[in-house]
Amino acid sequence: MNIWGSGWVLISMALVACGSDASDPDTAGQAGGGGAGLATSAGGTASAGKSGAASGRAGSAGSANTAGGESNSSAGKAGSTGEQPGGAGGESASGAGGTSGVGGTSGTGGASNASELLIPVVKAFCAAARACCSAENVTAELDDCESRFPQSDATFAALNRGAATIDQAGLAGCLAAYQQAATKCEANSVLSACQGLVHGTRKEKEKCADVGECAHDTGEVVACVIADQSATEGVCAKVPHAKLGDSCASTCRIGDNCSFTSFGVSDTGNTYCFEQDGLYCSFEDSKCVAITPLGSACTYDDCGSANYCDTTCKKRSGLGDSCTQTCLSSLQCIDGKCVSPSFTVGSTCSGYWFGPY
Repeated sequence: MNIWGSGWVLISMALVACGSDASDPDTAGQAGGGGAGLATSAGGTASAGKSGAASGRAGSAGSANTAGGESNSSAGKAGSTGEQPGGAGGESASGAGGTSGVGGTSGTGGASNASELLIPVVKAFCAAARACCSAENVTAELDDCESRFPQSDATFAALNRGAATIDQAGLAGCLAAYQQAATKCEANSVLSACQGLVHGTRKEKEKCADVGECAHDTGEVVACVIADQSATEGVCAKVPHAKLGDSCASTCRIGDNCSFTSFGVSDTGNTYCFEQDGLYCSFEDSKCVAITPLGSACTYDDCGSANYCDTTCKKRSGLGDSCTQTCLSSLQCIDGKCVSPSFTVGSTCSGYWFGPY
């Protein structure tokens, strides 16, 4: 539910709403395209009958379009976080809550203690959002920012349910990144510091309310599949790797966290093509197709996320490089150079944060 509304501007970030679990429904990503965008985050959702992206936390670059899904943010319904170059959208779902006493680097103790650990991070996000939105003259809806999170944010909910643990050691880096963002006002460092901190405890086929509650190994893609769109719980499922020629919902780019929550979409509607397998999901026919090599003749979406099509596949420009060539989808072209997107890109000024997730 979007409490404050959402509006993905240039990138669909793995943003979580202050007290919400939905991302913007207007995002649409496509593998291999261009555009500014940030890395996807876990927690996207897909709704049947709506166009949307899967799994993404940021940017005009979506990394996974789930067929028939509607994108939502770091807690959201609709679209499995998509972050494909050229599309915008994504969503991030935050997991939550440990059930055992404080200890270890990947979890915190009781549910109440775990959620209390997030309070300083929430305050730092709200302060950074107010400072950056004001500095860039962006209208902000942040008056009750601090109070909204504990009431209805997906991460808090999961922590309180005991459905996830949080990386207590890593949380310090996330907090520091938000504090620095108050003056630097750039997004990528925060996304990098705050991702991968929430660890779901629900195993395959166990109940879940959000993908942040589903356990998975490093690099594994999972989904919380809520087949009944009117239901509040579904089951955790592993997302299969589609093979060449298989039907697909979206592309999972190398380096992206493509896990998501889906509403009204069955398991068969959640199949991804993986760039690590040399494949992408063709927007034209929703089939897994081989990525065209660098330097080879191409169509508009077949070069993979690290490259772009200009008659032949050409390499995208990286951080600090000239924008004479298309920037990587996690970057924006400003004053002739590829740079990290602003902290205000996405819906931070409306109360959507970058995690932890």
